[in-house]
Amino acid sequence: MPGPDSPDPRSGLQEKAALFRRYLDLTRRMRRRFRSRDVTDDALAAFLRERASLAQRINAVDAIPRTGVAMAGDPGRPDPRGDGEGAGPQPSQLGDLLTELRAVERDLMGMLEREAEETRQKLLRMREGRKAARGYGRNTAGVPRFLDTRR
Repeated sequence: MPGPDSPDPRSGLQEKAALFRRYLDLTRRMRRRFRSRDVTDDALAAFLRERASLAQRINAVDAIPRTGVAMAGDPGRPDPRGDGEGAGPQPSQLGDLLTELRAVERDLMGMLEREAEETRQKLLRMREGRKAARGYGRNTAGVPRFLDTRR
């Protein structure tokens, strides 16, 4: 049984699942905004800050040592609650959540890569346009002249 100062691993799994759900929800919102092309620099910065904060909190949950308590569904160990029901998310549920998160992330990354490529192509077209405009413009560079400064 955990002591008053030792954390319960079930609460860690629950906390982690809740954080991953929030991370997944945020990633879905980002994807929706990118699909609708309704994303500003400020909104993107806010999304990225929140994602970084959630990732940091998830890592902090991982860093907390959790030992000495059997978890529901853990083979070979008694159910800590004794009723056969888990006290929160099971590892398989967390795995399903992570699988869905990977799929949403992959889709979002593909959208971002396509957007970056479109932007690169636009910039190349703009550069070509400037080069063409310079070709038709007046040559403002002066003709080099020799000045006799020996007087």
